[in-house]
Amino acid sequence: MTTRYYIYGITSAGSGATMAASSVGVAAGPVEIMPIGGLHVVVSTLEDREILPVRRNTISHTKVLEELMTKRITVLPMQFGVIFDDLSGIERVITSRKSQLADLLAELAGKIEVGITVRFNRDALIREIAGERPGMVSRGRALRSTDEVRSYHDRVALGQEVERLVRDWNEADRADLLARIKPFCIDRKDLKSSGEMTVLRSACLVESKVEPALYEVVEGFSKTRDQRCEISYLAPVPPYNFVRATLDWGRAADKGY
Repeated sequence: MTTRYYIYGITSAGSGATMAASSVGVAAGPVEIMPIGGLHVVVSTLEDREILPVRRNTISHTKVLEELMTKRITVLPMQFGVIFDDLSGIERVITSRKSQLADLLAELAGKIEVGITVRFNRDALIREIAGERPGMVSRGRALRSTDEVRSYHDRVALGQEVERLVRDWNEADRADLLARIKPFCIDRKDLKSSGEMTVLRSACLVESKVEPALYEVVEGFSKTRDQRCEISYLAPVPPYNFVRATLDWGRAADKGY
C-alpha cells in the first residue's frame, strides 16, 4: 500500500525530539518532528486513504499536540484530518509561507491556551439563596398550603423572583472570575456554552510562566463556590482558539489562520 503522511502541526524547533503519543490511523508509523521548508513539521506515516473523525483518532491528534506543549515546543496546531502523499508537497506549502508562519510561531512562543469552564449546581445555588432570604422560604411554604388556583399569580411571581436571583448570582460569579483572571490573559475568547447551566466557558491565551499563578487564582475562586459551582481547568492546551494552520496542501496556497 502507498505510504502517506498525516500532519499534526508546524513548529520552529524540536527536530529529533522523541514523541510518546500514539499516531493517528491504522498501521501508522511513530510521530516525528521533521525539518521541512526551513521550519519543522510534526507528522506520522500511515496507509489509510482517509481518516475518520472517530473518538480514537481525534484523541490521538489532540494528545500529540498536548505532548508538544508539555515539552515546551511552540506549535501551530493543524486541523484534524490533513493527509498528504509526499514530503515535497508539504515543503512547497511551507516554503511559500515560511515568513508568515515563522512570525506567527515567534508571536506564540512561550504562550499556552488555558480552558476554563464554570457550571452551576442549580439545587445548591437555590439552597444558598434560600439561606440568605428566609422570608422567601416562608412565602413558599405559605403558598404550598393555599389553593393553587387562587395563589397562581403569587406562585408565578415567586418563581420569577427566584429565577432572577439565580441569573444575578451567576452573573456576579462570572464577573468576579473574569476580573480575577484578566491580569493573566494576553487574549481571551468566550466559547459557545454547552448547556444552560454553564456560567462561563472561556479560552485564555497566557504566558506559560504565569499559568501556575492563574491556576491558584481559579482554585481560590473555586473554594469559595465549592457547593454551587463546578469548575473545569485545562492546561496546557495548544492555542486552538487563537491560531490554527489550515494550509491548503492540494493547491499549495494558504487559506488563512
